[in-house]
Amino acid sequence: MSIPLASGFTETGDARHRLGARSMCNRSHWMKGPHVPLNRLVLYAQDVDETAQFYEKHFGFKAKRLPGDRIVELVATGGGANLMLHPAIKGQRPGQSSIKLVFDVEDVEAFCRRCAEEGLEFGPIHKADGYLSANAKDPCQNSISVSSRAFRKDG
Repeated sequence: MSIPLASGFTETGDARHRLGARSMCNRSHWMKGPHVPLNRLVLYAQDVDETAQFYEKHFGFKAKRLPGDRIVELVATGGGANLMLHPAIKGQRPGQSSIKLVFDVEDVEAFCRRCAEEGLEFGPIHKADGYLSANAKDPCQNSISVSSRAFRKDG
């Protein structure tokens, strides 16, 4: 099976390096695996519109809003990672730091199956606005996600 990655590379069953979740913090191990680009950060915001205006005004991001999508994607016009502004949950306090690393993969289901074989379990796969995503924790309990959002047909 070949798993397409956002980098343009594919990962095949023969080429992948088997990692347990605990060994992923060890640089010598994770550097041997496939390159999966980190292009988006999810930022939970109490006021998505105000936060979008702030990053547009002060840091040159360009807000991208799609009809029916609750996430506002702030595109890094000068290069770098995009910010995805997601409405904060009710219990989240203002100023509470909540960031999730989002890795672009074209086939979320296949990627999650492969990771499960290697000891990394993702939660349920979510379907939203033309793409799939799934969440997990890294060995240090940081939130991570894989998403096919970058591969949506409407861009």
